[in-house]
Amino acid sequence: MPLLATATDAKSAPNVGVYRLATYGLFAAIVAMVVNSAILVVTIEALGVPAGFPLSWGPVLASSVVPAVGATVVYATVARVSRRPNRAFALVATLVLGLSFVPFVSPPPELSGAPQSVFVTLGAMHVAAAVAIVGLLSRVPQRTASAGESP
Repeated sequence: MPLLATATDAKSAPNVGVYRLATYGLFAAIVAMVVNSAILVVTIEALGVPAGFPLSWGPVLASSVVPAVGATVVYATVARVSRRPNRAFALVATLVLGLSFVPFVSPPPELSGAPQSVFVTLGAMHVAAAVAIVGLLSRVPQRTASAGESP
């Protein structure tokens, strides 16, 4: 089975309502913020990870919302061109998650002196956000266009 739908498959390609997808995207952003906030509190308070950029409220919350919005747009795009949008989206999300770890190998200047615990915390936040966002967006109900409808 091909991963992407062709022009002749347009009648059978699933589509997603914009309102429904936006609702799931908003919920994914909220869940990612809550999960990453919990990780932030636990790692700073219980484990003694030093607070500060990037482990402060502003960057953590923004870095939870921005990927959720981007993922929602990507999911909408993938749902329009793929017969199996959840599978295709999971592949794209896995690639993006992998790329999100590149700065850990070669840290930017503001993180060059950060202790290893900061990178472990950031990695946990990346994975937690990805699981929350992909898990929720993959549950968006799909509609299959009938012969008379356009997807």
